[in-house]
Amino acid sequence: MRRTKGKRLFLVMFIITVLFISAPAIIGKFKLIRFSGLKGTVEKVPKPELSFATFYDMSFQDKAEKYVSQNFGFREPVIRFYNQIIWELFHKTYNDKVSIGKERWLYEPWYVDEYFGTINYLDDTIKLREEFDRQSDYIYQISSILNAYETKLIVLMVPGKPQIYPEYLPEHKGSPDSVTIRANDYYTKKFEELGIDHINYTEWFVEQKEADSFLLFPQTGTHWSNTASLYAMDSLIKYMEATSGINMHNLSIGKLHARKTAKTPDDDLEQLLNLMHPIKKDAILYADVDVISDSTAYRPNILVIGDSYFWNMDYSVPLDELFNRHPFWYYNSKVYFDENHTSVKDLNMVEELIRSDFVILLFSAYPMYYFSCNFAHNALLKLYVSPETIDSLIEEKAKSIRKQPKYMDFIIEKAAKSNSSIESAIYNDAKYLVFKNPENIYTELKNRNIPQRHSSDVDKYYYLYKDPHSESYIRNRDSYGDYIIPDMETRIEEVIKSMKRNPEWMNTLQEKARRDNISLEEAMYQDAKWIIKKRNKQ
Repeated sequence: MRRTKGKRLFLVMFIITVLFISAPAIIGKFKLIRFSGLKGTVEKVPKPELSFATFYDMSFQDKAEKYVSQNFGFREPVIRFYNQIIWELFHKTYNDKVSIGKERWLYEPWYVDEYFGTINYLDDTIKLREEFDRQSDYIYQISSILNAYETKLIVLMVPGKPQIYPEYLPEHKGSPDSVTIRANDYYTKKFEELGIDHINYTEWFVEQKEADSFLLFPQTGTHWSNTASLYAMDSLIKYMEATSGINMHNLSIGKLHARKTAKTPDDDLEQLLNLMHPIKKDAILYADVDVISDSTAYRPNILVIGDSYFWNMDYSVPLDELFNRHPFWYYNSKVYFDENHTSVKDLNMVEELIRSDFVILLFSAYPMYYFSCNFAHNALLKLYVSPETIDSLIEEKAKSIRKQPKYMDFIIEKAAKSNSSIESAIYNDAKYLVFKNPENIYTELKNRNIPQRHSSDVDKYYYLYKDPHSESYIRNRDSYGDYIIPDMETRIEEVIKSMKRNPEWMNTLQEKARRDNISLEEAMYQDAKWIIKKRNKQ
């Protein structure tokens, strides 16, 4: 009897032990229990395929180990538990994207390095100043042509968290006093000198901090707080109205109220720590916001190009009630808030710029060192040089590359690494060389000049989106001042003026005149009259 009980007990213990050991594998295989995912960017490891070759060269074993470590059961709670112990006992993290400061304040390390002057950009201040000057000149030239076509360019500069809350920074080998040039300060002076519309929020942030009204940067977040971005948007709207004369819908900001938990993304750095319990912190102040409806106001089209600070504006402000369109080109690469596009490469840049009432360049302290993320290079050439000319310039560069044996060796190696064709690699390098220095390609851009000629696309899209008689007129969606519909002959004259400013349209009309054996003036008049009648029917 005792032996039977002993066998049963042994069997139960054996089963429990096997289940305990195999549970992580079973749960990982069949996903029996779902845990909240870990935050941060992780490169997913694919399941390895077993073959004689991969087993023999040990690549299967190596990939299998990485795959299992990323997919074992209870992985998420185990990692969170481990991170919590490291945090509580040693006040540390193994996440290299988070720097832990005093009193459990969190910072992004690259913003800390920028503040203390230990980033690579500061190694050669002479070259840095030259690049800042060049970028400023580009923005001046872009702003000039956009302004002539009723698009305002505004630069927004946001200080980094260390600039406003240096008292909580971790110990560092650098010294902020030794930094001889800062992108934020240098660009501010250049924009003032060139008359470029801009807002530097640093002074306002310092005033708000001294007033101790609310946190400009949250304790466990890297971006400006939701509340700070809300007031920043309010000031931006007022600035847009003042510089353009456009009457916009305004914000009504309520009284501040405290919350124990942070709103997204005010705890974005804390989320990267992947802890079991939230970090203890003081209550955070937020404000409710409404849009003041105005029957005479206009919702402009804006284009925002910049870094992740714009996300806070999206979280805290009802953008759809303020703007008709507000596509966001994240680091001038990925496109958000545009259902038709996901990449800037897929867009016609001139069309997007001209159809916008405002182009906003929004960059914070660290990204300001590579300001505009190549937007200025591309926009400058595309606004002033026709697409056909750009294509021919790229082809000339491609021919030059093919004639250089050493360069071709580099291209072949580059194509092999990227798994692309040699012709594709040649084209990409040729395109890069054309856009790298626009002033060298189009010499009229040198010395901050404003060329008299520009791309025909500029006029084409201006008359498509900003001519009141166009079917695609962007300012019909809201009130935009008083507009009296003129008589038929006046409207025909306006359309004919638009024709004369559009070379492609005029070529089409000349062909029509020859085909129908009528004068060019008669062809223009007939087409203009047909367009007006079509609009009237619609």
